[in-house]
Amino acid sequence: LLTVLTLSAVGMLLAASTALALQTRAADDRMDSDLLLRLETFTTLAESGTDPGTGRPFGSARDLVYASMRLTIPGPNEGMVGLVGDKVALTAPSSVALRLEDDPELVAALSGATTAPSASLRTTRTSERTYRYVVVPVHVTPTDGVPAGSVDTTHGALVVAYDRDVERARSTQVFSTLAIMSVVALAAVGAIGWFVAGRLLAPIRRLDETARRISDSDLSLRIPVT
Repeated sequence: LLTVLTLSAVGMLLAASTALALQTRAADDRMDSDLLLRLETFTTLAESGTDPGTGRPFGSARDLVYASMRLTIPGPNEGMVGLVGDKVALTAPSSVALRLEDDPELVAALSGATTAPSASLRTTRTSERTYRYVVVPVHVTPTDGVPAGSVDTTHGALVVAYDRDVERARSTQVFSTLAIMSVVALAAVGAIGWFVAGRLLAPIRRLDETARRISDSDLSLRIPVT
């Protein structure tokens, strides 16, 4: 019985661990897919060259980032900021719970993002949480009347991030549920197995006890037949 329970426990542990790994991978893939969709939307807007709010060409990097943020609706565990001239210049509406600008470690990690050669998916762990995010740098040629050398007008970046810890917590909940179910199942199997084994082995124990009491001088004992 102990061997059966041990093998069952190992099997359930492997199943739960596999489920956790698959759920975690699915959560990561879902975040990356959503972030790449944000990138695609931003790219489409930038390629159009026209601010949908005004109908005019984008005059600066700030205008493009701001227009994109207006069209972006972050999810429950998402946040976003707009960088202009390598500084946080635009933030998400107050209704967005994940405030990227309030994490100085993340802001420091975004240094140089506006002049990056291309968009990228990144992961940054801070003392507050782990972020999975996309950085989309943009370079806008200034319109007439705007100084060409002004980095504030030519360079910017959109940053959209997930709280990866919270997103992955769903996978942990699945693992915890499976672990609890496994313990309950093992306890039930152990209790039923102990009861059934006791009933099946009872005649053998009585046979053994009676056989031990029978001696050459006392042959009156009989083994009961049931």
